[in-house]
Amino acid sequence: MLRRIWIVPGLFAFALTLVGIKSTEAGPYTKLREGYGVEVSGSWNKGIFDAKSVEKLAEARRPKLRGTIEKLDKADSSFILFGLKIKVEAKTLFPARGESTGGLENLKEGMRLEVTCNVSKANRWTADKIDWNEIKPSDKIKGTITRIAFDNKPPDTIEISGLKILITEETDLYGSARYLEEELFGNLTADEGGTNVPHIRVGEQVLLSGDYRQTTRLEKSYTLSEVQEDDYQDTEPALRLEAAGNWAPEVQSFLQLRMRKKYTFGTFPNRPSTVESTRFEFQAIQAYLLLRAPAGRKAALMVGKQRVRDQREWLFDEYLDAARLYVYETQPVVLEASFLPSLFPFKDEKYRTWDDLLFRVRFIPDGKNEANVYMLKRWDSDLRNREPVYWGLSYYGRPKQFVTGWVQASLLRGTDKQRDQEAYAFDFGATFAATNLSLRPSLTLGYALGSGDKSSSDTISQEFRQTGYEDNSGRFGGFANFQYYGEVLDPELANLQVLTAAAGFRPHKQVSVDAVFHTYRQNQLDTDVRSDLITPPVAPNAVSKDLGWEIDFVLGVEKILKRFNIGYSFGLFNPGEAFAPLRADNAFLNRLNVRVEF
Repeated sequence: MLRRIWIVPGLFAFALTLVGIKSTEAGPYTKLREGYGVEVSGSWNKGIFDAKSVEKLAEARRPKLRGTIEKLDKADSSFILFGLKIKVEAKTLFPARGESTGGLENLKEGMRLEVTCNVSKANRWTADKIDWNEIKPSDKIKGTITRIAFDNKPPDTIEISGLKILITEETDLYGSARYLEEELFGNLTADEGGTNVPHIRVGEQVLLSGDYRQTTRLEKSYTLSEVQEDDYQDTEPALRLEAAGNWAPEVQSFLQLRMRKKYTFGTFPNRPSTVESTRFEFQAIQAYLLLRAPAGRKAALMVGKQRVRDQREWLFDEYLDAARLYVYETQPVVLEASFLPSLFPFKDEKYRTWDDLLFRVRFIPDGKNEANVYMLKRWDSDLRNREPVYWGLSYYGRPKQFVTGWVQASLLRGTDKQRDQEAYAFDFGATFAATNLSLRPSLTLGYALGSGDKSSSDTISQEFRQTGYEDNSGRFGGFANFQYYGEVLDPELANLQVLTAAAGFRPHKQVSVDAVFHTYRQNQLDTDVRSDLITPPVAPNAVSKDLGWEIDFVLGVEKILKRFNIGYSFGLFNPGEAFAPLRADNAFLNRLNVRVEF
């Protein structure tokens, strides 16, 4: 690794060079037009909405406002929000709160609400839907620009059906860096989202937060044997503490500590047959500095132990030592160069002999879509000499309100066990959700393929192997994350074809249910399945490619009392003809995740 340490000062030098480049981008005002859909964050101030940031949406939309009722007139069936008179009609929807629906009688002055509106040509506003349950504290407006009053000398205004929005020099307009920074540096910049962003203030510079997590697993018949006793259970409580430091406009820090201990139960080959606990772990799983370029230049360097992940955790989801350079002068295009040396790996991690270099060109047009191309090169000091080179492209996002899609494609080159690698993989699919219906039903279809080795006796391997940093975890239409190639089999995408179909719905705004079905086939006949969990006493027979099928049920419960999150998964794997002629038993998994934020 030491012979490659030059990469770190090289990244610093590259950053300093790019910091001196002046942006040739046109004025940000030119990126707003009448008819554009926008999302505006800010606050109501003396008769006008003072915009903190403006983000362009993928398409025009009707207005949706989130704020505080200024005045309520029940006799007139109306209320004032952001200076607008909004009428409540008999057909206005009030989503259920607990076991009862709301109505105008439940509203009161000072209450926070989120209202979806219809606006007439005369700018008469009526409420189509009013949500009044656990509304976020930040004010926000979504809608379509109907008027622009810009002279490129702020302050200026835009209007959404008569609602005036003030644009100042401090406003982050479309083309600004905020949504990019939320994606790149989430723990330090996001004010909403799935992560527990530090929020308990200590002095002027430090924010604290934390969470308690407990994961419990029950595995049955993971050897696929009808005669061998192999039930297994473990539970792992973990406590995380986080601190974010804002030391200067150009300098921030993030520290995340984790304390955990696993307890195992059951009977399983090579596992304990009585209660046994693993050693107690106290680790700094993240400890890094974020150094921004001065004078508002759009470049930043993150140095230290940090979580490296992609949207679907197909390439990365690990806590790694890293120096990561981001340059976004050309936004929405982001240039990323990252060096990932194994300086202080956690004990017994498989990547402790790896050093990786990652280059990515990322296109992030808004907070909902990202496409990128990448190259990942590895050096390995282990005798195995696993030194792959990945060339790939990916997309994940929501191009329309009702569809979320993904595409992964990768070519694998390099060497592994002194064999050259010439392999490929792809994964694509989409989730279609009826977001306008109360149950929000969704349907997901996906297909993934990792190439297989035609012959193990030659000098070239055609078997695709994932990076070793992957987790293959995500979500479809619900709140809970799960292993999207199967909770039980949980395979690596190597010599494998996976066809996925799923359906889900949300019986409550904080509850989701998904049913996910997979079929598995080998790409080339082989006596191996690359899965960490399934360890059958009899390997696949290399006669049939049919590995079997799996069905998973996933329950997600989000933000109970704003702090409790629950995820539960039940999975059943049914082995296929590849395990014949010996009869194989089904394998089962029950997994419960509980997280409490504070």
